[in-house]
Amino acid sequence: MKRVSNIYYKVYDIDNISKMCDLVCSKVRNKEKAEKFMLYKTEHIINIRNKLISKNLNFSRYNIFLITDPKSRVIMSQSIEDKVINHLIAKYLLVDVYENIYTNSMCATRINKGSSYGINLVKKYLNEIKYKNDNFYYLKLDIKKYFYNIDHDILKNILNRKIKDKDVLDVLYKIIDSTNSTYINDCIKKLKNDRIKYLDNLELIKETEEIPLYEYDKGCSIGNQTSQAFGLIYLCGFNHYLKENLHLKYVVNYMDDFIIIHEDKNYLKYCLEKIEK
Repeated sequence: MKRVSNIYYKVYDIDNISKMCDLVCSKVRNKEKAEKFMLYKTEHIINIRNKLISKNLNFSRYNIFLITDPKSRVIMSQSIEDKVINHLIAKYLLVDVYENIYTNSMCATRINKGSSYGINLVKKYLNEIKYKNDNFYYLKLDIKKYFYNIDHDILKNILNRKIKDKDVLDVLYKIIDSTNSTYINDCIKKLKNDRIKYLDNLELIKETEEIPLYEYDKGCSIGNQTSQAFGLIYLCGFNHYLKENLHLKYVVNYMDDFIIIHEDKNYLKYCLEKIEK
């Protein structure tokens, strides 16, 4: 695999920062905050650029909260300025770098390869296999608590195999290790306890209790753009294993949710045994 270098400059390009400010603010739910940010856009651009050039990225603490629809889960939100930095890093140092390594079946966080692309790909594969076979079977997989179980050292090694630029790696490693901060688990524990106090539904209590905490050197923050990119990159080797080692043609995954279609039920069982190892 050819390693890339000399790409860090892209994140502090003024035009790139300006466009990313517009994009992030267009998606911020708190429109009052977004309008205030845009009122001082030039000052924010200068501040963001200086931080990125100096690599003095002392991110603010995450605003951590629970959402309950469709199920209880933690979201970790950043300030608008930190979001802009995170989006810049995700796009120019991760998404653009890894795009040509992904298999066509990998969906999520890719341009024109979101949920609609994944659904259409499943339909295409179903039509192809139905045309050739009277019977077919599918295997549906998901990786339990995926983002909480991403191993920091493994992820760093994966990044190091592709990225040569030390400035890039230093910044990426800092973002990866941000979940080691003790305040994060303290906040999650408090949110869980506060919610459980007011619940009388046993199912909801159990669902809340099962919200995981972060193990040291494991997990990516929930809700960040870089985490979405890390999540797909972490699975890249697994996707190639399915295609090249197990010779599975009809595979579609939307991040950590997989559908594998095959005409041989026993071969799917064999593949499942291999995957679980």
